[in-house]
Amino acid sequence: MKYITLFFIATVVCLRPATAININVPANGNLQAALNSAHPGDTITLAAGATYTGSFSLAHNPGPQWITIQSSAMSSLPAGTRVSTAKASFMPKLVSPNGGAVLAAAEGANYYRIQGIEVLPARGIYAQDLIQIGTGYETFVDQLPHHFDFDRDYIHGDPKTGSKRGIALNGESITVENCYLSAFTSTWQDTQALAGWNGPGPFIIRNNYLEAGTETIGFGGAVPSIPGMVPSDILVQNNSFFKPLSWRVGEPSYAGVPVWVKTHFELKNAQRVMIDHNVFENNWVGADQRGFAFVFTVRTESNQVPWAVVNDVKVTNNTIRHSAAGINFLGHDDDPQGAGSSARFLIQNNVWEDISSNWGGDGRLFQILNGVKSVIIDHNTAFEESFFAVFDLAVSANVNFTNNIAYIGGGVASSAGNGTAALTHFDIGGIFTKNAMIGGSASGYPANNFFPASVSQVDFVNFAAGNYALAAASPYKGKGTDGEDLGAL
Repeated sequence: MKYITLFFIATVVCLRPATAININVPANGNLQAALNSAHPGDTITLAAGATYTGSFSLAHNPGPQWITIQSSAMSSLPAGTRVSTAKASFMPKLVSPNGGAVLAAAEGANYYRIQGIEVLPARGIYAQDLIQIGTGYETFVDQLPHHFDFDRDYIHGDPKTGSKRGIALNGESITVENCYLSAFTSTWQDTQALAGWNGPGPFIIRNNYLEAGTETIGFGGAVPSIPGMVPSDILVQNNSFFKPLSWRVGEPSYAGVPVWVKTHFELKNAQRVMIDHNVFENNWVGADQRGFAFVFTVRTESNQVPWAVVNDVKVTNNTIRHSAAGINFLGHDDDPQGAGSSARFLIQNNVWEDISSNWGGDGRLFQILNGVKSVIIDHNTAFEESFFAVFDLAVSANVNFTNNIAYIGGGVASSAGNGTAALTHFDIGGIFTKNAMIGGSASGYPANNFFPASVSQVDFVNFAAGNYALAAASPYKGKGTDGEDLGAL
């Protein structure tokens, strides 16, 4: 009779229908068993409000049908809508008891959709990677996990202890959308909401709230195990990047923990990146950098990544406010000198507000170092306190400034002189035309630029209210090289 029973069970398993099923895991249920038993197309439903503690590995799924892990209260988390902390009661909790990954996806764990889930460490625990897509040690692309969609999830570190990273993006075809990632902070190491270095992409990061200390999002910055690996095809769109002032010493809301802060977005090895229609708010000098909102500095990690590039990057239609500095470009690594390369940047149609020493730096907007190639800085509206642009180290090429409105501040500066002298020496083949530099003087700059004495002469629709469109009577309407108004459109 024992052998007949075993034969019957095996027959049932083999004859399992191809139709997808729902696997309900109640509070105190065995989530890992459910993950192990799921087949392509199945849905694992976790009880909203329940806590599942452990380190869960995602089982092999050949796809292409997705396995979905979701809350039982998805009807309270509307599709296409970014979640907030107020939605946590509709989510089950996946809790790391020891700082290890709550969810880990290694080779063969493909086609997973995780939606409506709260992911966090146990109280007082500092987590390293709350979610790991890829181990970071795969040596071939074929070994990487692929096709992951995180949708309407609340992923956060401990509010007091912090955590290092929300999701390690070391795989292929990963989407993070409509999520809320917060409290990735430290007083002693770099932290990120999202970061990747050993996966090729594509990566879609869309409509999220993103909060982290040193680099809110970062690609590169570590030695990949796959030779020639460059994270690629990265779309970052419609997100809110934010650093709470409670992290900053001296603020009225300071909470007593001096969080390391560096930048919002860092690229050290990446290509084909679109950063579009985001809001970046609050960035200051809180560690060992100047407080640039964006750091596009190619790094070969002491020549362990000699193929590193930062190429084909577009920063368009964003609002950046309250930052110590704007963008730091680096054409080649300086360790060793001349390694890696950076080229082809489009910085267009962005608004830059309060780029100033209020945040610990000197308020410079663009820093262009060590041989950057092919940069278009076009139709930006900027209110920076210090230098509009600084060139230094090796000569750059084809850096074009067109149709911008900005304070002159310290102007365009370099070790070879300022204004036209800096552009002539450090910007081979570049152009500087149709820019309105508030408070500047025409004598030190190329022809065909504008130098209004004050903001009022620009004639914005409502400068005090932050409406930087040009009024009908503005002398800079239709004055662009393209026949459009100067500044951000």
